[in-house]
Amino acid sequence: MKIAAQMYSVHDTAAKGYTDALKQVAKIGFQAVELAAGCGYAEFDGKPVDLKKCLDDLGITAIGAHVSTESVIDPEERKKMIEFYSILNARFMICPYDGRFMDPAANAKFADDFNQAAEELKKAGMYCGYHNH
Repeated sequence: MKIAAQMYSVHDTAAKGYTDALKQVAKIGFQAVELAAGCGYAEFDGKPVDLKKCLDDLGITAIGAHVSTESVIDPEERKKMIEFYSILNARFMICPYDGRFMDPAANAKFADDFNQAAEELKKAGMYCGYHNH
């Protein structure tokens, strides 16, 4: 089993240079990472092949990513997310927070939207999850 580092845990370093942060994570022995959208890897925006090469060169894999809720539940955003993370072979798309979860009136629709997205992600070999910091 590979132990993965969540890149958000090194977000200050990652914001200064994502490649350097990945190098440091690999150097201390992690074999995998959970990427964190909006946490420094802008240098790889629209360039999943480059990110995959970087990870491969470092001997680490991306098991998944923290992504925005909209990238999971909005069909157009979900399509882009699937395309990007499929290239990385990342399987677990985790939404770290959304206020709709805490709103009783919005909660049921939020769950339905998530369940619908999960069905589409499953076809792509991916899973989605949610955690409410």
